[in-house]
Amino acid sequence: MNPTQKWYIDALDPRSGRAFASYRDGDLQDVMDLDAAQVTYFLEPPAFAPVQVSRSIAFSATRYQFQAGLFDEDGELPFNQLDDVVEFVRRSYLRRGGGGGGGPEPSVTPEPPPGPTEGPADLTGEDPLIDLRGIVKQFKAPEVNIPRGAALPVGFIDTEAKGSGTFAKRRLGRGALALALEQIAVFQTNGDFESSTRQRSRLLRLFQAIASAGLAEEAYAAAEGNTVIKNWLTQRFDHLKPFGPYWPLPESVDTSKIIPSLILAFLATGGGADLWPEVLHGFFEPDSWRWFGWYFSQREDDPVGLLAELAVPAELADAYKAQADAPMSVGQFLFSFLAAPQLAAEKSDLAIEVALFASACLVLPSVQSRLPDHGIYRRETRHRAALVAFEAEKWLRGNMPQKIFSEVAEALLTERNQMAVV
Repeated sequence: MNPTQKWYIDALDPRSGRAFASYRDGDLQDVMDLDAAQVTYFLEPPAFAPVQVSRSIAFSATRYQFQAGLFDEDGELPFNQLDDVVEFVRRSYLRRGGGGGGGPEPSVTPEPPPGPTEGPADLTGEDPLIDLRGIVKQFKAPEVNIPRGAALPVGFIDTEAKGSGTFAKRRLGRGALALALEQIAVFQTNGDFESSTRQRSRLLRLFQAIASAGLAEEAYAAAEGNTVIKNWLTQRFDHLKPFGPYWPLPESVDTSKIIPSLILAFLATGGGADLWPEVLHGFFEPDSWRWFGWYFSQREDDPVGLLAELAVPAELADAYKAQADAPMSVGQFLFSFLAAPQLAAEKSDLAIEVALFASACLVLPSVQSRLPDHGIYRRETRHRAALVAFEAEKWLRGNMPQKIFSEVAEALLTERNQMAVV
C-alpha cells in the first residue's frame, strides 16, 4: 500500500452505525478526480467487522441517509489504521444512543434529588470506581498531544472486573438509589391514563430489577441515615401524597428505617399505598429482603426497553442532550457515556455508578438463566448480587472506548450539533 495514503470514511450513517471506509488519498472534495481506492470496507453493528466491497457502493449510499465523508476544518479527517476507523464508527453509533430511541415523557422536576450516602469506609478490596474514574480522566485530559489522524490506546484498559464483590455491590446500590430517586422526582400525579400507566410500569420494572439483582439491601443502605434524602423525600411525598391516609408519618415512627423503606415501596407499588402494611411490619428493611424480595424477581425479558423508560439524573443528562428541554433515558445516557466519557468528567462518580447499574440491567437476564430456582434464591441474595456486580463491571469495561483520538476527532464525537443524541 502507498505510505502517503491513509484510511478515510467514504460514507457514514452514525445513527445506524454503518460506514464505508477506503485506503486512499483524501479526494472527496474533488469529485472530478476521485481515486478508485486500493481497498474499501463496509462496517456495521454489532461486531463492526470490516467486509470488503466496491467503493461505488459507498457512493451509492450517499444518495440515501448516508453523509458523504467525514470532515473537519482542515478537510477530510484521516485515520492511520482501519482499527481506528472501526472504533470511531462504533463510538459515533453509541453517541447517537446505540440505535435505541425511547425515553421518559417530558416533565418539570420540582427539585433535583440528593445523592446517595457514600457509606462505611471500612470495606476491603479494590473499588472498581477508582480504575474506571481513571479511564474517564484520560479522555478529559490526555497525557500527550495526539496528532490529527492518529489514535492512542486507552491506558490500563482491562475488560476483566477488578473490584471486590463488596465494593462493586455498593456502587451498584448507589446507582440504583440514584435512579430510584430520579423516578420519584419526575413522577407526575396529573397525567393522562397512558402516561400514568407508563410511569407505574417503569417504577415496578425498576423495582423488579433491583430485587432480582439482589441489590435492595445495598440501595437501602445507601439511603439509610441520609438526612438530606429524608428531608427531600418528605417534601416530595407531601406534594405527591402517594400513601393516602398513612402520610405524613406519626412523630413516634422511627423515620431512619421507614424512609429508605418508602423508596422501595414507592417503586414496588407504582406510587401507591398498597404495600403500606408491609412497610410497617418491616418487610422493606434490609434483613427481610432476602425473604421478601423474591416475590418480585420475575425475569426482565427486555432490559433495553427498561433502560429506555427510565429517566436519567438531570445533572448527567445535561452534558449529553442535544436539546436542553428534551427528556433523556438511562439507555441513551449509557450509550452516550460509552462513546464520550469525558463529557461526564465533572460527575464521573455518579456517571459510573449509574452506568454500572444500567449494565447490571443488561446482564441480568443472562445471570438469572444461570441461577437456581427462587426457593434457593431467598437464601442466596448476596451471592446473586456479587455475580451481577461482577458481570456488570465486566460488561461495562468491555464496552468502554478502546482508543483516544486527536482533539478534532474527539470533538466530532462530543459536540452537540454534530454527533449528539437527538
